[in-house]
Amino acid sequence: MSHQITILLFPTTGDPKAVIIPLGKTDPPLLEALQSLVCGYIEEVPHHLTHGLPEGKILIVNQEGLLHNLPSNPHITGIVGNGLLMNDQDLP
Repeated sequence: MSHQITILLFPTTGDPKAVIIPLGKTDPPLLEALQSLVCGYIEEVPHHLTHGLPEGKILIVNQEGLLHNLPSNPHITGIVGNGLLMNDQDLP
């Protein structure tokens, strides 16, 4: 059985947009899809740093964003590189 998840992408350039990630047997694993969107290893931003984030949501960023001098994210204060907002239950 195939299903999908929807995340909100906050890119460093352009407007935020919804991205649908299919999770069927022939699709890339979720980890690979998330890594592709943040351009590197993923890291969940700790909840104490995500003031105002809705209950049940998590923020994913590039783990090495600062090391790679990624640009500041204009949509999320204090974050570099692309940010991903998703349901915490969708991340195994």
